[in-house]
Amino acid sequence: MKPIFFATLFLFLVFSAKSQIEKGAFMAEGGVKLGNNSILFPEGFDISIRTNDEFWKDTSTGIDRYSRGSRNLGFSLSPRFGYSVFQNFVLGIDLKYVRDNFNYSPFTKRDKGYNQGKGYGFFARKYFGSKKFTPFVEAEFGFWTLKYFDSTTSPGGGVYGRSEIDDKSYWGGAIGCSYSICSNFKMNLLAKLQHSRETYSNFSGYKVLSFDSALVLSFSYFLKSKSKQ
Repeated sequence: MKPIFFATLFLFLVFSAKSQIEKGAFMAEGGVKLGNNSILFPEGFDISIRTNDEFWKDTSTGIDRYSRGSRNLGFSLSPRFGYSVFQNFVLGIDLKYVRDNFNYSPFTKRDKGYNQGKGYGFFARKYFGSKKFTPFVEAEFGFWTLKYFDSTTSPGGGVYGRSEIDDKSYWGGAIGCSYSICSNFKMNLLAKLQHSRETYSNFSGYKVLSFDSALVLSFSYFLKSKSKQ
């Protein structure tokens, strides 16, 4: 009977423990995105290494011949900082930085380029309850800029750098659950949805609308104000 009693007591303490967000607490948060490698949807910290090689079959010999390929190394960093304006209600800012370097065949120094994005956003998060496991909802919007650069060859055979600037705005939301590891540290699992709009500097009047979704695992640290400590 003792194992059953202690297991029951443990579950009771876990689900009944108080874990509310006090008014005046500062929050720092970071995490990782579980799937969805879209450069237009960075979350937390992410690093990716990708290769792509294309071949065609020579019908006369039956041999696969190399056509073209690419190598990509990218990373993103998207920390969040917030402030609890009311109990269990946080307002904050979301900073974004993305860099994706690529190299394409024949893989010489001039066959390189990159995508780079910088931006910021704002979010509001509402926690429901003060248990160890606490559900929450979130809304956000923001703006950022993507720069594309690569080397290309002119009709005359000269090599020059080509760049393009894209402006992006987005809005979205999330629903998730927070687990309180201790009074100041939480682990969160949330499902995020995001709608974005892109315009291009080189194509006036042209825009792209995108819709993305992803699971995000994040970690939040709350620092209470001195008056609350």
